[in-house]
Amino acid sequence: MIINRIKKKNKRGVSEMVGYVLLITLAIVMGIIAYSWMKTYLPKEINICPDGVSLFIEKAELNQTDFQLKLTLKNNGLFDVYGYFIYAKSSSNQEIATIDLSAYHNPSFGGVKVEKYIKFFSLQTDILSPGERAVHVFNIPSNLSLYSISIIPTRFEKEDNKERFVTCGNSITTQIIGEPEIECDAEELSVTCGSRECGTQINNCGTTVSCGSCGSGESCSTEGQC
Repeated sequence: MIINRIKKKNKRGVSEMVGYVLLITLAIVMGIIAYSWMKTYLPKEINICPDGVSLFIEKAELNQTDFQLKLTLKNNGLFDVYGYFIYAKSSSNQEIATIDLSAYHNPSFGGVKVEKYIKFFSLQTDILSPGERAVHVFNIPSNLSLYSISIIPTRFEKEDNKERFVTCGNSITTQIIGEPEIECDAEELSVTCGSRECGTQINNCGTTVSCGSCGSGESCSTEGQC
C-alpha cells in the first residue's frame, strides 16, 4: 500500500512537471508569434545618408530690387543628390531655420517643387551628380526678411532591395545672405573719423560721427578727403 501511494505521488509530480514545461513552452511559442506579428506593424529604423553626401551653397544672392534669391548649388560630395529642403532664418537671434522657402521656388530657372522640397530636374537627368552645379531662383516676398538659409539634401537609399526616399539631416549646409550682421559694441560709440577729413562716419552701433567740412574752394570726396 505504501509503495503504491509513493508511485501515485511520483506520477502526480511528473505529470505536474510536464504540465509546467508544456505551459512554459506554449508561452514562449505564443510570445514569438506575437512578436513576429507586431514587428510587421512597427516602423523600421529610418535610414540616414552616408557621410559622403554634401550639397554646397557656392552663392546666395538676394536682389533687393526684384527680391529674387539666386542660389548656386554644387554637389561636392561622393554621391548623387536627388533634391533638397530649404529653410531660412529671419535674424541671427533665431536658433533654428523654420521659414520654408520651397513655396517661392521659380521653376523657370531650373528644378521643380515636389511637396515641400525642391527636386533637381532637367531633360537629361533628375539628379545632381558629384561635381555638378545647379542654379535655382526663389521669388521672395518683399515683406520677408532673410538672414540665412539652410539646405538639407535628399536622395534615395536602398533597403531590402527597394529604394527609399531619405532626408540627409546629417549633411545640412547653412549660408548667410549678404554680409554677416555686426553686433553693436559700446566701445565703438567713441569711434573717430580715422583717415577721413570730412563728411560723416557711421559706427556699427548706427551712430553718425561728423568728420568736419572742407575749406573754401574744396569739396569732400566719397572717401572723405578734401
